Amino acid sequence: YIRFAYVSTGWFLLIFCTVFTQLILRSCCTCVHFSVLKNMAHSNENVDFMKYAIEEAPAAAFYIPEYFNDKEEEFYTQQIYSAPAPKWTSLSARRLLNYGGIVGKKGLIQVNDIPFWLRALMKRVCKSVPLFTPGNEPNHVLINEYLPGQGIMPHTDGPAYFPVVANITLGSHTVLDLYETETRNYIGSFLLERKSLLIISEQLYVNFQHGIKEVKEDEISEKILNYKLCSEKYSSEEKIPRKTRISITIRNVPKTITAFTAVFNNRA
Repeated sequence: YIRFAYVSTGWFLLIFCTVFTQLILRSCCTCVHFSVLKNMAHSNENVDFMKYAIEEAPAAAFYIPEYFNDKEEEFYTQQIYSAPAPKWTSLSARRLLNYGGIVGKKGLIQVNDIPFWLRALMKRVCKSVPLFTPGNEPNHVLINEYLPGQGIMPHTDGPAYFPVVANITLGSHTVLDLYETETRNYIGSFLLERKSLLIISEQLYVNFQHGIKEVKEDEISEKILNYKLCSEKYSSEEKIPRKTRISITIRNVPKTITAFTAVFNNRA
């Protein structure tokens, strides 16, 4: 009995010390995260938004190069890749994370799964982009990972969303191609550099499709509509190899319902 008591006490102390250590480490990590987010909170607040308008594109698009610095890019990349494996959805040409809920025909079936660091980013983007009007603040985020050679077919985001989309690029550049929806005519492209923020709204959002070619390198041409706003200057016909890119797409879905309501309505 005494030996059993010693063994039990030993196991209890071991478990207690392990749990206590994990709590301390988690607390330290949380403090570090809050410290980083606090320093980032006021970044880009005083952006002169209109000077980033892409005048060569149909109304309306805005491109802010270097929206993140290197430290911020590293921080958000680490947070994204810390998501558990079951959270990722693998598709044929990319894999993605979905935060905020499922977008359906009746609107957004809300799920309270947006982590604090992503909520902080959504608030930051909302402050930078006056097009997200009161009552239409971002409430949904898609994070896509594209490997070199991967892309997405031309498409529109659809009427479920408020007609403003913010897209942040991490890790590598890409080229976003634009097409008229009715004629499918190609009208030009946006070069999305690392750490940049792209905003698409109004007619460009409603009447045009966007897509990414499945190539491993992109050629710079006169069809790059935001060339003047890019942080780096490229020579004509220069070819830029792609690396792994993370795309953070931030949007608002005006119509929202809770998961409980959606399940109840399906049973009714």
